[in-house]
Amino acid sequence: MNSIAGYARVSTSRQMDFGVSLPDQINRIKQRFPEATVYTEEGVSASKNSMEQRPASALLLQSVETGQVKTVVCTSLSRLFRSTAECLTTVTRWNKMGVTFVCLDLDMDTSKPWGFMMLTVIAACAQLEAALLGERTKAAMTHLKTVNPEGWTSKKSGRHVTRFGRVDSWDMFPEHHAAALNAIAKLQGQGFTLAECAVLLNQEGSVKPIRGDEWSRDSVFRCIHAGKP
Repeated sequence: MNSIAGYARVSTSRQMDFGVSLPDQINRIKQRFPEATVYTEEGVSASKNSMEQRPASALLLQSVETGQVKTVVCTSLSRLFRSTAECLTTVTRWNKMGVTFVCLDLDMDTSKPWGFMMLTVIAACAQLEAALLGERTKAAMTHLKTVNPEGWTSKKSGRHVTRFGRVDSWDMFPEHHAAALNAIAKLQGQGFTLAECAVLLNQEGSVKPIRGDEWSRDSVFRCIHAGKP
């Protein structure tokens, strides 16, 4: 087996809108590493499945562990890894094994001195962003309990919530808001724009927006900035 392995993945065909179709990813990998063997996966979610749980990435991991692969290439971190934590843990292990990791979008190559440092900085920034979002959400929930400790029952959902701001605002549903913020923070930590976050949230379906059935760039923005002055 070739010592250079690429990995390409799409969850649904809608990702073609953002230039991450399988052919696009494979072409980019082959342009940089013509001799690479590319592992492909279609219709498989990375946010719901770790590398070990996806057939192609599990085979890639096995090839690395057995010493058949010495360089792993992907177009972006989100294609291969479920989270920044999984990325950092996996690449750290590969680094100790003498295996190089290359991410084309970030121009990252861990065989170079700055490559692994860049990965560590990215992971640290993502963790900091998630922590800051968590603190802001807790502060908002505390404020809601202060201004209206009794709360009220939503006629639409039947849930008992604390009212703050507009009737249709995120602040009425603090637990759902926290879950949405966490999902968005993970995607932003992987480098996705607001519009891309909206597409991926719609595909995964684990968190819904307050208004309507589908996310948009604006609804992602409103969720992030809900409760800000």
